[in-house]
Amino acid sequence: MPIYGVNGQRVEAASPQDALNKVLKAGAGRPTAMIPSPLTTSMGAYPNRTVSGTGRPAAMIPSPLITSAGAYPTRTVPRPSTVAMETNAEELPSQHEQFATTFNFRGDPVPVSCEPGLEENVPKALSSDKFKTWWARVEKDINFVIEGIRFQSIDMFGPTNPGFIKFKLEAKAGGKTCPGIIFMRGGAPAILVVLKKSDDGKLFTVTVNQPRIGAGSSSFCEIPAGMLDGSGNLSGVAAKEMKEETSLVINEKDLINLTEMAHGPDSRHQGIYSTCGGSDEYNPIFLYRKVVDPKFIDDLQGKATGNADEFEQITVRVIPFEQLWQVSADSKALSALCLHEFLLKSGKLAEF
Repeated sequence: MPIYGVNGQRVEAASPQDALNKVLKAGAGRPTAMIPSPLTTSMGAYPNRTVSGTGRPAAMIPSPLITSAGAYPTRTVPRPSTVAMETNAEELPSQHEQFATTFNFRGDPVPVSCEPGLEENVPKALSSDKFKTWWARVEKDINFVIEGIRFQSIDMFGPTNPGFIKFKLEAKAGGKTCPGIIFMRGGAPAILVVLKKSDDGKLFTVTVNQPRIGAGSSSFCEIPAGMLDGSGNLSGVAAKEMKEETSLVINEKDLINLTEMAHGPDSRHQGIYSTCGGSDEYNPIFLYRKVVDPKFIDDLQGKATGNADEFEQITVRVIPFEQLWQVSADSKALSALCLHEFLLKSGKLAEF
């Protein structure tokens, strides 16, 4: 059974967490650092560090580092070619401390680790609005228990903004292990546009068509949407995306929050979850309605838009409103149509 060094103590345990629990149970206080003891073999004692070898088989050496009770998993390192001088575990290089930390879950520390190369961006991911919003929702559901987090990739949108985050959880729901792989991208408000022609009263909607390689389409038809920017201003982000994706300049106060209208302002439902099996992404649905002259629609048709800095290649297409459900396979568009129809039927949304 591996031996771990915890606050100067040598603790024999099956895992880093077991070693931590033994120390806490013994009343020794919460460890501030947990660094593996040297591996002892018939050749002598080897400290847990990478030393250039001579082609000998690699040795699996326990490498659980815990900072404020967080664990860093076992890794494979080459066996050294000569007998190393015995080194006190607490004197090992501090460079490894950045590989692990903890995050509180209902007041208890949860071990956090990451793949090599992500150390600098893990704190940014943990402090991001999208992660904190999702974490708060999980904490509120008493059936969930989180026992560990391992970050697998973090795509940065600039130096401080984690755009896409992928991680794996050790999680339980109702006491049973549940799937814990998450692709995190946060909220993305979507806008259903309804334009009424001033001459005949016919209704049209605005779609944005762009390459979506995940859907296998170079011109995927969807309604305008955009990721939240951390401000918490849903309608502000929606208005900004409308301008970027369609060139339409709208006032925030003219947007109708269909999600809030359907579920109430205090509901747990933040929006539409189209891939809840593996992603936290949700789409608050907004409605924008306007009476326009025929020339307005003609000028908008086929317009090339998008934010070049974000590599967007968007073509705007205006189609009859009644055709949207047939033309688009976009979950945001279809969900928006559903909310629109039933809110009209319920009387919560006025006729246009």
